[in-house]
Amino acid sequence: MNEENALNITPHLSPASFLHNPYSSIPFSQLQQTLSQCKLLLETYQKANYLNKFNSDVYHLLTQIAQIHRKLCQFTQASDYYQKVLMLLDNPLESKEEQELIWLLNHLGEVEIQLAKYQMAQERFSLCLEILQKSNINDSLLYSDVYKHQAVLYIHQGKPKEALDRINKCIEIQMEAFSGNTMESVEAYLLRGQIYFELCRVNEGVMDIERSIQITRQYCGEKHSYYIKAYNSLAYLNRILNNFSQSQAFYKQALALGLELYGENHVEVAEAYMGSGFVYQFDGKLDKAFECFQRAHEIHLNLVGESHPLICSSLTFLGNFYRKKGDLGKAESFINKALEIRIGFYGEVHPKVAISYRRLAQLLESQEKYEEALGYYQKILAIYKEVYGEDHKNIGDTYSDIGTMLQVLKRSEDALEFHKKSMELIIRLFGEEHSGIAIDYFNIGTVYGCQGNISLEIAYYKKSMKITKKSDGKEHVSLVEIYYNLGLAYKKVNELEKAMKKFTKALEILNKKYGEQHMLVADTLDNIGSIYFAQEDKYMAAKTYMKSLKIRMKESDLEKLGGYYDTIGYLYDNTNKDYTNAKKWYLKAYQLRRRSNKVEQAAKEHTFNNVNSLEQDSARCSKNLM
Repeated sequence: MNEENALNITPHLSPASFLHNPYSSIPFSQLQQTLSQCKLLLETYQKANYLNKFNSDVYHLLTQIAQIHRKLCQFTQASDYYQKVLMLLDNPLESKEEQELIWLLNHLGEVEIQLAKYQMAQERFSLCLEILQKSNINDSLLYSDVYKHQAVLYIHQGKPKEALDRINKCIEIQMEAFSGNTMESVEAYLLRGQIYFELCRVNEGVMDIERSIQITRQYCGEKHSYYIKAYNSLAYLNRILNNFSQSQAFYKQALALGLELYGENHVEVAEAYMGSGFVYQFDGKLDKAFECFQRAHEIHLNLVGESHPLICSSLTFLGNFYRKKGDLGKAESFINKALEIRIGFYGEVHPKVAISYRRLAQLLESQEKYEEALGYYQKILAIYKEVYGEDHKNIGDTYSDIGTMLQVLKRSEDALEFHKKSMELIIRLFGEEHSGIAIDYFNIGTVYGCQGNISLEIAYYKKSMKITKKSDGKEHVSLVEIYYNLGLAYKKVNELEKAMKKFTKALEILNKKYGEQHMLVADTLDNIGSIYFAQEDKYMAAKTYMKSLKIRMKESDLEKLGGYYDTIGYLYDNTNKDYTNAKKWYLKAYQLRRRSNKVEQAAKEHTFNNVNSLEQDSARCSKNLM
């Protein structure tokens, strides 16, 4: 491109009109090319020595470059160019220039939020309000813009109540200025919807998100970037409400539109990948989950590098994924990296830091360090209470986590108290039919079971089952654990037919969801085998245990595998007096247990005695061989 053509590519626009200029409507895929053209023009201005003094063309060009970098999520570069524009405005300002300064400070503050420079952002917004209050500027929309960005800042700082106050002021000004809703209102409604979710005011949040979609459809048709934010918000809402199928549907819509409008490298696309991965993980589709988490992490690395708080989300998801897979070393590395970044940017008291503490507590649980895990859950509770007050879903979840730890530590009365606190809080926030109540009922039932109160244990499991069926459907995998524990409870009181029905229902769901070779299938088969054994149907018991054993051949724990072999030997020995096969399985168990350092000597001697017993009783063996 020659210099003459380069000088003609930038229209003369004021920064205040930039959101409506041609660069705002350029497809995302063409922004990089446009940025290159702008920078070529900037080089021309630099050669002409225009950058050292105020020049309206340079001013507009630098502003446009900053805006394009911001849209490309290149926040450091955007900040640099906004700073260059500020340097051009060093002279005393008249009214028009004051408006442009406010616009510039507002958007520089927005970028500094993305860079986690919260104090600097707050100073920018405060200066904007100070200029507005001292000047004669009669532009209410400048006020609304400052209030909107202050709301975003408060959300990042974990202050949803302050955020709600600011966004309400923003919307009030917009409604008065336009006498109704316009495209200016969409972003404000999206933001207020997310704030309502944070404050557990779900219905109000949904209304605002749906309102933003209706306005966008009215003015822009079916394809606009605001839809991506709306779909991600609705997906997140359904995720925290445990409506996972609806959540996945919204994430897929957000991802498809994000890829079409932005390509791969964009924060909204990364968010859709992470959310989708979470739902896949919940559904047991671990390969797909990892694919999504890894892709989100790569996007974050490309956008902000290794030390920005934005990357902590994908680090945390990957850490939790590896924890669930049993790779605790990798899990710890990812989780601690996210925690270190978050504390560095946010300080100790912030919801994002609480998320990292929770992942660390879960990792300690996996390592059976329950007292340490309890300490972290108590830290998390203190953070949430300081940030949100007493009534928030996150506080209920933390009560539940503390209750579970106390139960593991054999402090059942304390555990019951915390599970009931969680239940009461969730009922107060969402009502008695909320899916989160099912988890509390299940946990309370488990505590009663440990205390030996089987009738209350069964009663609470049934309550949990009823709500889960209503919220997730009759074939959902979340029912498996309820059926499983109901089966165990009925088994305790010798109601074997009822126990068998519950284990069988659990098995049906597991087979459909994970296939017939999953370890949870083996666990359920073991319990069905134990029911057959208690009913003295030793043939069916042996057959069922053998199915389980075929699945467990993948087991790497020699102690467990030796136990399974020993059980099969016992069944052959005592079911149809097949002493040859009994001896074979006893020997397998003994050989495995000899190789394992974890197996106690008593267990080794038990298996050795079983083998000896068969060898010494030659009559039994001879009878079997005839």
